[in-house]
Amino acid sequence: MLRCLCCCCDLGENSERQPLLQPRSARQTCPTPSDSQNEKRIGRLTMRRVNVPELDQRFTDVAESFNEQQEHHEAMLQ
Repeated sequence: MLRCLCCCCDLGENSERQPLLQPRSARQTCPTPSDSQNEKRIGRLTMRRVNVPELDQRFTDVAESFNEQQEHHEAMLQ
């Protein structure tokens, strides 16, 4: 048995398609090291509650660990 599938589309009218971005405009740039050195992050990490006890506890543990490490880091810098 011979089957033939044919797909016909009008290539002239393509109003829904957007032109592709140029590679340079699509790339995200990372800040240079000198930019990140000028920016000092100080503060405590706080977590939002998600109302799932197990997840809330894990997020709280992560926040406590981070805040403890942050305090130690700030103490070393002084």
